Amino acid sequence: MPHTGEQKGEAQVAITGFISCLLVLGVFGGYLVWAIVPDEYLHLMHITYLPSKYWAVAIPAVIIMTCFYYWVASVLIVLVMTYPLTDGHCVTDVDKKKEAEVKLSSLSGIKSSVPPWVDIPVDVTSALLFQPWKN
Repeated sequence: MPHTGEQKGEAQVAITGFISCLLVLGVFGGYLVWAIVPDEYLHLMHITYLPSKYWAVAIPAVIIMTCFYYWVASVLIVLVMTYPLTDGHCVTDVDKKKEAEVKLSSLSGIKSSVPPWVDIPVDVTSALLFQPWKN
């Protein structure tokens, strides 16, 4: 059966993924050899042009701290961008449907385990989420 263009594209993606996986494993293996093997043994194999062993510890530390700072910055940006509960953006829109307006004509005699899709009023949500001691 002849190959279609889509099958050739999938094969190319698979080959590229396999080669990139091998390259990543090779680079990581080289990093581990450079970080763990003493310099004397590397010099015996005529590998003399190497960065300082300081970078074997510094590079992972920088990567971990960059991920941590990214996570903290993302959380803080979300907190800064969130509107307060008294803001007008927290009020439901004009297209909301009240529970009485939702008609389930197709499910007239059948009880559904899924409730209808309606908006919960903001005052009820705020009371439940942010003032549980006043209920």
